[in-house]
Amino acid sequence: MVEINGKPVVKKAEGKVSVGGLKTAYRTFDAQGTMTGEFFKVGHDVTLDHFETPSRVVLVDGDNNFFFTETLDEARDRHAKQVQSLPEEAKFIAAGVPVFLAEKTV
Repeated sequence: MVEINGKPVVKKAEGKVSVGGLKTAYRTFDAQGTMTGEFFKVGHDVTLDHFETPSRVVLVDGDNNFFFTETLDEARDRHAKQVQSLPEEAKFIAAGVPVFLAEKTV
């Protein structure tokens, strides 16, 4: 949960840092299309730069109304492109240091 009645909410969990408020997650890529970072901005009026790509696909609004739909083939294609954009070291599930940590930007 990030907001209640429009007010930012900070989650409390031992050993974790939390930032309250609505967040927009995005990714950056190099010239070859390989993901170079994952970030988020806080607030309702967030503007992304031309090199920042949103990482979220909105499918349902707050009232559970479906307003964006894609076919199964379109979803598969989107997912395949996202996996292809990952650097090789990020394509494996293993214990250890994460390849990317989501960072808050202004």
